[in-house]
Amino acid sequence: MNFAPLRVVFMGTPKFSVPSLEAIINAGHDILAVYTQPPSRYGRGKLKQPTDIAKVAHNFGLDVKEPNSLRTPECYQEFIRLDPDIAVVVAYGQILPPEFLNHPKFGCVNAHASLLPRWRGAAPIQRAIMAGDSSTGITIMQMTDKLDAGAILASHAVKINDQMNFEDLHNRLSLLAADLLPKTIDGLVMNKIDAVPQSSSNVTYAHKIIKTEAEIDWELSAKEILLKVRALNPTPGAWFAYKGERIKVLNGYLEYNHNSKEIGSIWELPGKGLCVMCGENSVLVITQLQRAGKKPLDIDVFLRGMRFEDKLPLKCQDIN
Repeated sequence: MNFAPLRVVFMGTPKFSVPSLEAIINAGHDILAVYTQPPSRYGRGKLKQPTDIAKVAHNFGLDVKEPNSLRTPECYQEFIRLDPDIAVVVAYGQILPPEFLNHPKFGCVNAHASLLPRWRGAAPIQRAIMAGDSSTGITIMQMTDKLDAGAILASHAVKINDQMNFEDLHNRLSLLAADLLPKTIDGLVMNKIDAVPQSSSNVTYAHKIIKTEAEIDWELSAKEILLKVRALNPTPGAWFAYKGERIKVLNGYLEYNHNSKEIGSIWELPGKGLCVMCGENSVLVITQLQRAGKKPLDIDVFLRGMRFEDKLPLKCQDIN
C-alpha cells in the first residue's frame, strides 16, 4: 500500500463476509465502523444472536452498528459523521440509499458472488449451481442505485465441478473475495483501474431461495434434482416427504441404463446407494440422507434405522 490508510466503513452480515473484513483490516486500513444486520433469534431458546460479522468485529474491538434500516435521517447523519473515504459492502443484506452511495470520496464498492451481469441478486451461488453453470466467480463493482448493476472494477472466474455443493463454492468464493478486495481498493485509489460498465444483455437474476423450492419433485430429471441437492446443501437442504417426515437428500449421483420404472419407485443398489426413479427415465442414486433433527448419514448407515417402501410419494404429505 503506497498511500495513507483509508478510512473505511465495512458492511456485511454472514460468514461469507468474514474473510473480507479480516483482509481489509490486515491491509492496514482504518475501520471506522462495521454495519451489519440486527441480531436474530435462533435455537430452541430463541435467544438473540449477533451476526457472524458482528462477532468478528467485536473481537477486533471495532464499532458495530446494527440498524434495522439505513433509511432514516439519524442513520444517514451518523454515516456522514464517520466521513469514510470508501465503503466496502460484502453480503450486507440491505440496499444502500443514494445518499450513502454518493458520500464517500472513492464511493462504495461491493464484492458479489457471481460473474456479473449473470446472477444479480440475493442467491447467486445457489442459482449458479442449480442452473448447471460450468463456472462462476467474484465481481468487485462500484455500487449504484440499481441492484448489482454498477461498473466492474475486477473479477475472477471459478470452475464449478460436478462435486461442488453450495458450501464448497461458498467457501471458495468467500476467500476469493477477500483476496481481490484489498488489491482492487489499492488500484482504485491509485487510479490504476478502469471501471468497465456492465453489459445490458445476458442479465439474469438470482432470486432468493424460498422454502417451497427445497422440496424434491421426482417428476423432474435426476440431473435437475441432483443440481438442486448440491445447490441447497447443507442449507436449507433439498428434501422429500415420507410418512409425515421431511428427509433431506445431501448427496448422490446419476445412474443410467435402467429398465423403465414408475416415477418415485425406490430400490437399493447394493454397495452403491438408494435408487429413485425420476422423470425422463433417469435414476438418482442417493448416497447420503438426513432425518429431521438428526445427523447426516451415509446411506448404508441410514438404512439400518429406516427402510422405504417400493415407492415414494410425488407430492408433499402432512409434515410433523
